[in-house]
Amino acid sequence: MVLKADAASRDEMREAVEQINEVFGTVDILVLNAAATDKLPWDQITVDEWDRMMEVNLRGAFVGALAVIEGMRSQSYGKIITVGSVMATFGDPRSLHYVTSKGGLVAFARSLSRAEGPNGIRVNCLIPGAILVERDIEEGAVPERTLEKMKQVQALHYLGQPEDLAAAAQYLASPASDFVTGQVLTVDGGWTNP
Repeated sequence: MVLKADAASRDEMREAVEQINEVFGTVDILVLNAAATDKLPWDQITVDEWDRMMEVNLRGAFVGALAVIEGMRSQSYGKIITVGSVMATFGDPRSLHYVTSKGGLVAFARSLSRAEGPNGIRVNCLIPGAILVERDIEEGAVPERTLEKMKQVQALHYLGQPEDLAAAAQYLASPASDFVTGQVLTVDGGWTNP
């Protein structure tokens, strides 16, 4: 089932969840993966651009969680997974608004896990590194400069595949992770390896 909704719209998200509940019952797993991104020097980011980044990346997570939380509470079980970014670990002078919003998703997951843990709801954050994205696949090649950068910063010298991130999300969504909450799972080929 595919539904279109603005992640930052409480009404649209509530309506989407109601439609899902009618077909499948209560939502058990929510992956908060909606994201806006942009690269600009920080002092060239307009207030409107800043607000839109926060609206999609942070407000969207809040609104999404609100849309499913009552159903999860009613069954004393649920999994919520936010998707941050490895850039929130290092910072990026060309993406201050994006990096800030992704760092906020870590704090959001940790705080929400404390609030909802007593209700049987687990909340964790996935931190992807350099993952091959649709744009790279459509263009048929990964830019050489990207591959060279990964060789310099990662323990593994290639881009991750979408399946690598999906497998980590599957673990966090499965009963195998029922004793895991408020945690950050980094999937980055050893980029942040100390």
